[in-house]
Amino acid sequence: MITADHDLNHKNHCIDIQKTLALQGITIKTAISVEKDKYPRHHSGYGGTSYVYLDGSSSASVVAGAISKFKGVTSVLTREEAASKYHLMPSRIGDLIVTADSLTVFGLLEDVTSKDLPETYRSHGSEFETNVPLIILNAGQLPDPGYFKYNKDLTTWLFEDKFKSVLGK
Repeated sequence: MITADHDLNHKNHCIDIQKTLALQGITIKTAISVEKDKYPRHHSGYGGTSYVYLDGSSSASVVAGAISKFKGVTSVLTREEAASKYHLMPSRIGDLIVTADSLTVFGLLEDVTSKDLPETYRSHGSEFETNVPLIILNAGQLPDPGYFKYNKDLTTWLFEDKFKSVLGK
């Protein structure tokens, strides 16, 4: 079996959600790209989804309403909506979850609220990078193509017989 953990696409614009909200007089605790990690060369920490943590001074509906008007934003979900839709642990995501269009990413920017990205820039993390290849060779009996809906389905299928023998089923 051969697969990737995600797709990767060109992006041409980055938005700093926290700074853009601040220009409108709206404060939040922080907005973190889900691609933010300790490797700054890895997509510069920019990604197609952002977790927004509220600070208590602005209501979720006010913040969500403002963010939804940003060019490049496709959706703003509450924690509960995102946890249900994307099978996430609510305790590990923001108060709001923001998703980008196919050419936009979110991240922390130095002195600006947004910036254009070079033609060579690529990243992931939005709904536009969900097309992940899966190549199966010499597998014998395969399930129907629709069986592999989530990543966990691959593991379940790979080890189904082993799980049954361990569990005695």
